[in-house]
Amino acid sequence: MNLPLILQMTLTFLKIGAFSFGGGYAILPVIRHEVVGIHHWLTDREFLNILSISQVTPGPVAINTSTYVGYKMGGLPGSVAATISVVVACITLSVLLAGRLYPYREHRLIRSVFGALRPIVIALILSAAVSTGMTVDWDWRSVTIGVIAFLLLTRLKVKVTWVMGISGLLGAVFYGLMG
Repeated sequence: MNLPLILQMTLTFLKIGAFSFGGGYAILPVIRHEVVGIHHWLTDREFLNILSISQVTPGPVAINTSTYVGYKMGGLPGSVAATISVVVACITLSVLLAGRLYPYREHRLIRSVFGALRPIVIALILSAAVSTGMTVDWDWRSVTIGVIAFLLLTRLKVKVTWVMGISGLLGAVFYGLMG
C-alpha cells in the first residue's frame, strides 16, 4: 500500500467534496481537473472509461467515479479513502449548513444565493459534457448513437434506462458486428 498516495488522494477528494456544489454531474469537471489536470493520476481516456462505468453502475455518478479512481490508483484502500473523503466533507457541510439555513429558507438573500447557484451548476455540467466530449474518438457510429440517444430522451421522452440499453445494443452492433 502506497501510504503517501492514499493520503494525497484523501486530501484531494476531501477538497473535491467540500467545494463541489450541485452534486452528481456538476462535480465531474472538478474531479477531472484534479485527477487528470493537476495530479496526472489518469489520462483523459482513462477518466472517460471510468466515467462510462460510473454512469452504468448503481449509485451517484460522482461517488462511483471517485470510488473507481481511488481503486485504479490505490486498490481497495484507495477506493475506500476516495469514497469516504468525497462524501464526508459534503455530508458534514450539509448537516452544519442545513440546520442553520432552514429557518431562513424564504429570506430574499438566501433565495437569491440558491438562485445564483443554479446557472453555475448548469455551467459545470456543460463543462463536464464538453471536456468529456473532447476526449471521445468521434466517428459516424458514435455520432449516430449520440443523436439517437438525444432524440429518444428529448423528443420521445424514453426513460434513461431504456436509452442506455438501446445505446448499448447499438454499440454492440456498430462496434462488434461492423467492427
